[in-house]
Amino acid sequence: MFHNISPLFTGKPLVVVFSKLDLKRIDQLTAQQQALLDSLGSSVVKVAASTHTDEGVSQVKQVACDMLLEQRVEAKLRGSKGSDVLQRVHVAVPVPRDNQERPSYVPESVLQQKNQPADMQPPKRITMKQREDMAGGPTEFYFDLRGKFSLLLLD
Repeated sequence: MFHNISPLFTGKPLVVVFSKLDLKRIDQLTAQQQALLDSLGSSVVKVAASTHTDEGVSQVKQVACDMLLEQRVEAKLRGSKGSDVLQRVHVAVPVPRDNQERPSYVPESVLQQKNQPADMQPPKRITMKQREDMAGGPTEFYFDLRGKFSLLLLD
């Protein structure tokens, strides 16, 4: 069936995903099935995945996104504005002006604070979300806006 509809895929990136990897691996296929896979061609990217074990799923996404991005970049460069964009793009590569080493600077106070034991560090502020979770969730928590009022109390 793939060979019948292959003219529809000319000029387009094509990824063939072999699912059910948890049941049967590609190297466990028969010689006839391996020959059928080889007949797909070298321009077709073949990826195996299993949604049951999540093996290879991220690889399928990564391969498909990379191929789509590559196709879009090529299409933009082939267009009439492609040369204009390339003329405006400049990538600066810094060149060392001398042999002096310039390490990053971290203030001494920051290093001292990092090395303090946990009980000596200042307490972290509790966020409203944390207060809500401690109170039992959004149905139990009442957010009192009066704590933020800045009115003067007159006697």
